[in-house]
Amino acid sequence: MRPLLFLMVPAFLVSLWVPPVAAQPAKKKSESAKPAAESAKPPAAADEAKPPIGDGDRLSFDQSKVAAEMNELEDRMFRLADALKSVEPENSSRLMIALKNAREELILHQMKETQDLLRKLELGQALTEEKQLLAKLQRLHDLLLSMDLDFQMRLERLRLLRELLRQLDKAIQEEDREHKLSRDTAGAEKELARWRERQVTLEELIKRQQANVAQGKKLAKLDAAKSEVQNAVGELAKDQQTTRADTKSLAD
Repeated sequence: MRPLLFLMVPAFLVSLWVPPVAAQPAKKKSESAKPAAESAKPPAAADEAKPPIGDGDRLSFDQSKVAAEMNELEDRMFRLADALKSVEPENSSRLMIALKNAREELILHQMKETQDLLRKLELGQALTEEKQLLAKLQRLHDLLLSMDLDFQMRLERLRLLRELLRQLDKAIQEEDREHKLSRDTAGAEKELARWRERQVTLEELIKRQQANVAQGKKLAKLDAAKSEVQNAVGELAKDQQTTRADTKSLAD
């Protein structure tokens, strides 16, 4: 049987949240209902020195009180769960799951953000945030009153498994990326080695061609010299023929 203190937690949670924006028209109505005589009273000197409190500041202050109560509730849930750990482990586990859920849902953080929105009079966005907060608080309330703790714990384990699978899938994708990168790097290195071999072969062909060109130049020089020799021999042969003819002429 649940202790009275444990049942007071969801009851406190139910009374925790009253949207400040929704309460604004009622406040304005009550202000308009003030007697004319009271509104006609001259303000005191101390009141004249204070700046007027705007709607945004008032709503933000109301929201800050709700956030403070939520913070107090989280502390109370933690202390109660610790106190029940040995005597009522089931209720202690339920409280710890609810506390973890509240912190993962960022309820307190969202309340503080809503407080800033109200101070800036961004009422449309504030109403949206308050609607989300009400839904989160309702889920927290239902979790605290749930009789089937095993089901809630199975849901928690399922959530943890899904998170583990998500992280595992992310790790596998990263590993695949690294493997592909490594494979691409190995392929690039292999292609580079093949091009280096081609470069060596090309350099060898260039050297051979350069040697052939040098040899060709030498042969060209030899051909030129040979041509000169042949021309000189031809001239000598002509001169010799002339000399022989002159000699024969003298001999006759």
